[in-house]
Amino acid sequence: MSRKSTAFEDEPRLLSPGNTLPFVLVTPRSLFWGIPSNMKDTLIKQLMNLFEINRFRAGLIQSAFYMGYFLLARPAALVMRKHSYKTGRSSGCCKARGLPSWLMPTLTLRSLQMS
Repeated sequence: MSRKSTAFEDEPRLLSPGNTLPFVLVTPRSLFWGIPSNMKDTLIKQLMNLFEINRFRAGLIQSAFYMGYFLLARPAALVMRKHSYKTGRSSGCCKARGLPSWLMPTLTLRSLQMS
């Protein structure tokens, strides 16, 4: 007997069998980047209240967040060129995870002095 093909068998698969694990490992990184990026505005508003800073200084803090994209792009490109895309992506995620710790001295001093 001949087997009838269904409409689902004729459609291309979303993921090939060998790409499922990389897809599962890489996709949450967008979520883990997007959540802090979205919470940044709320965090800056709370920093304004906590440290009693004006809108100009809060704007400097927010621009420093985006300056990180600009300043880390070149080193990331060099890592990717020397090693691989995966190594560059992983090292970038590790750096981005460590950058908020630079705020810790300010939180312990409870002052935000910008001269």
